[in-house]
Amino acid sequence: MSELLVDTTPRPLVIGATGDEELMQNVRIIVSTFAHSVRFDVPFADAGDYIDSPLPLAAARRIAALTDAIEQHEPRLTVKSIRFKNDPVSAAQGTGYPIIRVVKK
Repeated sequence: MSELLVDTTPRPLVIGATGDEELMQNVRIIVSTFAHSVRFDVPFADAGDYIDSPLPLAAARRIAALTDAIEQHEPRLTVKSIRFKNDPVSAAQGTGYPIIRVVKK
C-alpha cells in the first residue's frame, strides 16, 4: 500500500487525470465541495457543521467530516491523517486548507 500526501490548496482541474493524480484530484474535489451543492447527491462532501464553532471544536468536526466524506466517496483510499496548514495569509482570509495523508487500498 502506498501513501499519498494531498495538498488541498485549489488547483486547476485536470480532465483525464489518471493514477495518483486522479486520486489526489478526487480528494481535492471532495474537500472543496459543500453539501447541497451537488443537485443529485445532496449529502455529498462537507456539510459545514463546524462553521462558527470554537477553533478546536471546528477542527475536530471538520477532520471527522472530511474523513467520512473521503472514505465514502473515494473507496480506493483510507485516510491516515489530516492536519491544517499553518499559513498566516490563509488564516487572515478565514480559509484553512487541510493537508491529507491517505493510503491506497
